[in-house]
Amino acid sequence: MKKIDRAPVKQSRETTEEGISTRRNFLAGALVAAGILLKPTKTATQNSAEPVLQKKIAKTPPQEELVLEKIPERSWRLEHDEGVIRVWHPEHTGELDSIVVYAPGDSTTPDMLWNNYDIKDQFRESRKKALFVIPEAEWQAYRYYAIPGDHPNNHIKWKNNLKGLIQFVKDETGVDAKRQITLIGQSAGYRSVANWLNCDISRDVKRIIMLDSLFDYYKRYGRFYKWLEKEGNRIVIISAKGEDGKMTTKKESSLFVSHYKEKDKEIFGQVPESSDGRLLELLKNPKKVVYIESQYEHSPIISSGKVIPLALQLTNAEQVK
Repeated sequence: MKKIDRAPVKQSRETTEEGISTRRNFLAGALVAAGILLKPTKTATQNSAEPVLQKKIAKTPPQEELVLEKIPERSWRLEHDEGVIRVWHPEHTGELDSIVVYAPGDSTTPDMLWNNYDIKDQFRESRKKALFVIPEAEWQAYRYYAIPGDHPNNHIKWKNNLKGLIQFVKDETGVDAKRQITLIGQSAGYRSVANWLNCDISRDVKRIIMLDSLFDYYKRYGRFYKWLEKEGNRIVIISAKGEDGKMTTKKESSLFVSHYKEKDKEIFGQVPESSDGRLLELLKNPKKVVYIESQYEHSPIISSGKVIPLALQLTNAEQVK
């Protein structure tokens, strides 16, 4: 009988998988019968034959509130043709809500305030979220080399240029803040404050603090009166004890405050404690004028560490939006 050569039959991919699947099913059935498997496993073919179910997408959990980055405390010592500028930036979260510009007296420099009076600690204690700027206010040498007939007012640094001062500080530090300005005049620093009220940027000055600084009453106070006529503007005035003929602005300060009605002012016979009920009420319902007849002499108003933080806290009351 003639032998016929047959070519081997090539299994298709599907036939091979079916064979494997059959063997897997047989083996699974045997294992189930033996009690080794609890459930038969599904084969690839079985899986592919089943309808495709829509994949369930897990709902994204509600997004947590955005956590703002806390900015660390920083400080700078800047130099300009108009003199040294000390800048202090508090630790805070969010945006700085104001700028505080401190005009020193004619015998005080930014470096003296920084190194000898712990001024940054007093700023910190106020808890005011502001960029603090201390420029030189008056040419110090004027007091020693004055030209006959000359006047200190001719030597005020940054005179009528509050905007330029603030812009220089922002450019050098890279720090910005809302344009709500608090001015502090220490002693003869009132000259700087009075001149800054003539600047275009004076519309952004919302608070003034005078630290035994209301001198020259009849010459300059018209600027302060006019500024206080604007809605929302407020001033905090502190005079020194001034016993034994020592320097004080008690007389001038009292005259200034007498210009206002009782409903618009609050007067303290000494620097109040934080628990003082009237002080707590002022923080809720601030008045246009607050006058404090301090128990401290002229220089200790600055060095005591009790007055500046309190005055700054009063400027925080009902913060301008």
